[in-house]
Amino acid sequence: MLDKKATRFTRNRTEDISNMLYGKIPPQSRDLEEAVLGAILIESSCLPSIINILKPEVFYVDAHSTIWKAIVSLNAQSQPIDLLTVTERLRFHSELDKTGGAYYLSELTNKVGSSANVEYHCRILMQKFIQRDLIRISNEIIREAYEDTTDVFDLLDNAEIAISKINSSINSASIKSALDITNQIKKDIINPPPVPLFVNTTLGIKYNYGTVNGIGAKPGTGKTAFMIQSAVGSVKDNLNVGIISLELKERLLVPKIIHHYKGTFASKIIENNLSPQETEYLLNESFDIFDRIKISDKKVTNINIRSIIIELVLKYGCKIIWIDYIQLVTLIKDKNTTDVKAMEDLMNLIQEVAKELDIVVNVLCQMKRGFEKPTVEELRGGGIEMACSKIFIFYDEYAKDNDGKKFMEIPEERRGKLTIIDGKSRFDDKNTIIIYYDKFKQVMMDWNDKPYTGSEIKYEEKKTQQESLDIF
Repeated sequence: MLDKKATRFTRNRTEDISNMLYGKIPPQSRDLEEAVLGAILIESSCLPSIINILKPEVFYVDAHSTIWKAIVSLNAQSQPIDLLTVTERLRFHSELDKTGGAYYLSELTNKVGSSANVEYHCRILMQKFIQRDLIRISNEIIREAYEDTTDVFDLLDNAEIAISKINSSINSASIKSALDITNQIKKDIINPPPVPLFVNTTLGIKYNYGTVNGIGAKPGTGKTAFMIQSAVGSVKDNLNVGIISLELKERLLVPKIIHHYKGTFASKIIENNLSPQETEYLLNESFDIFDRIKISDKKVTNINIRSIIIELVLKYGCKIIWIDYIQLVTLIKDKNTTDVKAMEDLMNLIQEVAKELDIVVNVLCQMKRGFEKPTVEELRGGGIEMACSKIFIFYDEYAKDNDGKKFMEIPEERRGKLTIIDGKSRFDDKNTIIIYYDKFKQVMMDWNDKPYTGSEIKYEEKKTQQESLDIF
């Protein structure tokens, strides 16, 4: 015969050595767990107020976790929830005896008179769960810290992520069924969540959170300009953006951002060669939104890039990270590891941290020089194509004809004309975009939205400014 008492008080089996180390029982409250479940069984109307607070792991007792799963399952299917329906659901899945039987379920309803304080009780249970989770993580850190083979920097990063994820995972289980997610999608369709699953960037391009995306182009085709325009657009939408600048020092990159934002040429700012009017204009302008753009120009390797991304996300709240450009990351490897394998490992690492932190990581990719049309195949072999959810390639089909010409000397029908090739897209159809890249303003726009024609610009007025464009 089943020992009901032993079953109903079986603890939730999670790894925990604190009992052995300190002689203490992990934080828990069986009485409150019973009171919460009993309240739901007698007044299911209280469920909507607590269903997003609790998850199965919150319950210390295995039987209580199983009962909660049955309640959530009934709720997802819009079925009534009471003593009889929950009993039948557990019996249908051969789990009734594991929870102590129908008798134990009826006992739960006697533990509480009403559901008046159920939300408060749930929050206490959540606090107990967080305490247990912190103990578990601390034990893992202690165990790994004693191992000589543990990379201490990986240990620091993993500890920081694990602790930060406790707060973000309070209202969601780490593993969900496709049905649970589908039900949530339906709810989001009716009541859209305040935080979207994607972020808009410039030129109508969207990136999904939790993904890595590649932007490839030959030298001088506007990769950095695209990154800057996208970053400024994001901060205008109140999103913090991180830029890992490998090509330019911060003191050279920020003038380019100012150039895009206010129109003052970057080279004149860098060389401190501003006219009195330009000086007065810049000194009196507000650049407050630039506080949302966080820049790191330190040396980046495949060893420390993860730490840099984590710092930008956890310390500065960046939801979008740009890497300019990925091939400049220093690859530290042993003699038996090829550059191709090291780059594959690097891209896998970036993909993992993007998923783990639920952020967008955009990597700029330098493609080989020449006038031939670039292809996605050029990015293969180093893990870039495999890791990226979306890949866009910038292509100047008139590069050969325009070679050696100043910007204003190029015929209007092809001046600033670029094609963005949608080389890969996991979530929607591929699309090709024709854009106009205004090198004077460092602004990109749809080709049909050009604000002026070449005849409206006097070449002589731009001649002195033209020289400064070519260094970027």
